[in-house]
Amino acid sequence: MDFIYTQANTPVGRDYHNSYFKGSITIDEHRRQKLPQISPFSNASRFKSCAIIGNSGILQNTCCGREIDSYQFVMRTNVQPIQGYRDDAGSKTSLVSLNPTIIQKSYGLLNDSHNVTMFQKAMSEYKGYILWIPNAFSVPTTMAFNVSDVLQNTRLNLLLSDVKYFKVLQSFWNLKKQLSSGLIVFSMGLTLCDELHIYGFWPFPFDWDGNDVPYHYTEDYSWSTYKKTHDFPEEFDLLTKLHSQGVLKLHADKCIM
Repeated sequence: MDFIYTQANTPVGRDYHNSYFKGSITIDEHRRQKLPQISPFSNASRFKSCAIIGNSGILQNTCCGREIDSYQFVMRTNVQPIQGYRDDAGSKTSLVSLNPTIIQKSYGLLNDSHNVTMFQKAMSEYKGYILWIPNAFSVPTTMAFNVSDVLQNTRLNLLLSDVKYFKVLQSFWNLKKQLSSGLIVFSMGLTLCDELHIYGFWPFPFDWDGNDVPYHYTEDYSWSTYKKTHDFPEEFDLLTKLHSQGVLKLHADKCIM
């Protein structure tokens, strides 16, 4: 099943909607031309080694940046700042996900030139692919195409994810709540990578030794903002089981320099 919209799988008239199957818009010819002709991953060989970087504060002071940047393909979630966090989180990016709520909370839905400029500046730290994950009820679905326009002439190519793929994943993993961006990107990684390493996934406000762990390693949000739309502990339990089965390598400690 294709997990992104392309010109090859999207005829004029196909609907595009958010993860709640609301806010549907119709793909006309103008919007269709903004899609890639085919998936950039459809004919690509599997990557030998991949890293998926979550945003948990467990990454702070780990010195994992160099190790993260050594992997062939690096995937990140929700466009966290890179500058200032390279030592712990690395800087290499092949694909990064973007939830529309980021556009709403941090960039005013791109409603004026200042917000557009700030968004473009933030995105300049990234290159490769940006995966639009429409896990937002209150952001218009048309925002995906607005972002596509803003990202023209940058180092990023926008990919629109198919929310039907999310439902298949949710059923496959037997999870009750909406999948987080991290678990969606991880599930993609299983189809793209021979070897998967996971960093920055940690659902608790304390570490192994009882020390406080910030919600994000950038400390831009606090634990009080966690609304439990996603079940991070349940997702983490799934990842630890897959770690024990050898499907992935879960990293939650400092890296050896």
